[in-house]
Amino acid sequence: MTRVPSRLPRLLLAMLLPFIGSCATVLETYQASQEPPSVEMVIDRVNTAARVFELEDIMLHAMPFSAGSRWPQDCAKPIPAGDSAQLAAIVAQDALFSPGSFFRPSAIRIRTLYLQSILFDSAPKLHYERKYMDTPPDNDAIRAFGNKMLGENYDPVFNQSLYRFLRYTPDFTPRRRHFEGKFEGAPAEYFANLEDAVISLADNQQQLQQIRGEMRETDDGKKRAVRDIEDAARQIKKLKDEGERKNETEIRELENEMAAHRKEYEAAAARYGELLSAWKMELAKVKKQTTAFTPEQRELAVDIQDAVDLVKSLDLDATTLVFIAMARLPDSLMNMPDELNRLLRSPLAGERIARILLNIISLKDNLVIIRNELGQHYAEADAMDGLFASRIKTATVTQPERPQPDPGKNN
Repeated sequence: MTRVPSRLPRLLLAMLLPFIGSCATVLETYQASQEPPSVEMVIDRVNTAARVFELEDIMLHAMPFSAGSRWPQDCAKPIPAGDSAQLAAIVAQDALFSPGSFFRPSAIRIRTLYLQSILFDSAPKLHYERKYMDTPPDNDAIRAFGNKMLGENYDPVFNQSLYRFLRYTPDFTPRRRHFEGKFEGAPAEYFANLEDAVISLADNQQQLQQIRGEMRETDDGKKRAVRDIEDAARQIKKLKDEGERKNETEIRELENEMAAHRKEYEAAAARYGELLSAWKMELAKVKKQTTAFTPEQRELAVDIQDAVDLVKSLDLDATTLVFIAMARLPDSLMNMPDELNRLLRSPLAGERIARILLNIISLKDNLVIIRNELGQHYAEADAMDGLFASRIKTATVTQPERPQPDPGKNN
């Protein structure tokens, strides 16, 4: 059996101490400190972190939001004991955690599955091939998706949310109940996403909307570059399987393409960071605004804060996973020959070894990208933290009548 280097547990705990903020992260860190080196486990943690990042992205940019939204509160609750046991049993079916294995199911992975059960009717497996539509879905595609999920004559305010699901996360199908919130017995006013809800409560809406528009365009460039890196990695793996020596030229060309896509990502990420700074500065003005809320706006502000708290807590979970993976990667790579020999005698050996060989091509890129993306998500959510604290405490004004949507229109 491969032993963990004696200094590694202490080093790992010291590195992760600033990020440890929940039972899940504490347990994850302890488990990692007791494990032997394993590239397979590094990949599992990276993929779990990537899924948490996807959930954050959906929460910030795709989930419709209103004063009747309850998913932030539902997701923040402790996992019921029965659900936790059931989810742990599901995760334990993964060959990585088979009897006699050195590894145990990740507490963060179990929490991630639980959140998915709240948010979605269906979600892809952890190791799925992420998708990105080069051509944006047109109005007909959005309308067809809306009709299928929400029924005919659905409110067109949801089109932007449906667009993002179709273009960036088509394998995730949100639950219909998240589009049907009420406030004081009446249908709540919905916004396309959390950040649009924030902007609706600000006096400087035009400036915020302009920055958000540029951020959406830049984010699209980041997503495209990440997709291209992963596509190139899959093609390289295929060519190596067919014969590395005979496909040497094509492999080198693809590696050069990966390097170019990496630069594209880095440029887009740097630009996104600049826009985040502008977003944060403009949002800081909102804290000083004193326009009184209606009762519904006040409840919307409370829900916004709950969602921000949730995203930030998830971000810390995922960041913990990334730092564990980075800490364990060097010794895991050194131990890979022994690990592959061990896997040859393990359940689903061929599938597991193929997954390692595919993921290892872009593993370092993915670690850097996910770490950077998590940092930007945290900054994005942190900029909205406490925006409305003073106004939530003040008296509200009369709730105005809202015009009812025309049921004959749905786009």
